[in-house]
Formats: sequence, C-alpha cells, structure tokens
Amino acid sequence: MRTPQLVIYENPGSFTHQLEQIAGDHDLTLAQLCEPIARQHGWLMREPRQRPACISLLQQERCSVLILKLERKLVDEMGLLEQIDAMTPDVPVIVVNEVKLDSDQRNALTALAYDLGARCVLFPPYPRSMLESVVERMMETTIARTVPFAESSDGTE
Repeated sequence: MRTPQLVIYENPGSFTHQLEQIAGDHDLTLAQLCEPIARQHGWLMREPRQRPACISLLQQERCSVLILKLERKLVDEMGLLEQIDAMTPDVPVIVVNEVKLDSDQRNALTALAYDLGARCVLFPPYPRSMLESVVERMMETTIARTVPFAESSDGTE
C-alpha cells in the first residue's frame, strides 16, 4: 500500500493575510496544526494551492483525507467539494469554516456541506485535539476500508 496522504486545501488569502503569517501575527494554518499528526503517523502532507492540483492528488491510488478550508469564495469552495465528492467519493472531506456567520447561516452552510459530500464540518473555536482526532479517525477508517482482507494482522483470510 502506498503511503497515506493528508491533503489540505486552504486559500493562501490576501497579501495582508500572508504578511501577518510571516510576521507571526496570525493563528496557525491548518497545515501547521496538522503537521505533527501527519509526521507521527508517517503520512504525506500535501498543500495544493490550485483546484486541479488538489483533484489530481486525490485521484492517486492511495488512502487520502482532504481538509477543505472555507474562507472568502464560498461558491468556488463548495463547488470544489461537490466536484471532489463526484470524482473521488471514497475520499473523506473535513470542512473547516473560517467565515463569520450567524447561527442560521451556519446551520445552512453545514447542511449544504454535508449534502455536497463533507464527512465532518468544524467551526471555530475548536480545540486542536479535536481536529487531530477527527483527522486521525478519518484516515484510520479510510485505510481500514482499502486494505485487502488477506492482509489482516492475524494472518487469516
């Protein structure tokens, strides 16, 4: 089996946002939050910045989990979610929302994300341990589903 991969698609944002990150005045990125768990498990961690690259990574024959960060371009980002679900339905998608919404909008966006294929939707504030736990569980489930039965640990078929 090829090494599992964690794919994180988050828009790099505006120039100001990028400067804040360089200066250290901004919260950690999803990649920075997930890097320790990927390293601990020996997973590849990919951060495509363009839609075609993201889809290409997810179409590889390897266990994958996608974290999709919603920011400013909700129509594009939700369209990507729908496209990924249609092209790679076995890839679990964790949607992380960074858009400020009231409770009705949050509920509508959550329902839409699930309808378009998300397996989990997170809104801040959420503890780092929650994100790590969700990612770890999704990857374990994906690996267990794709490993042939003959490769079971007890040697039975």
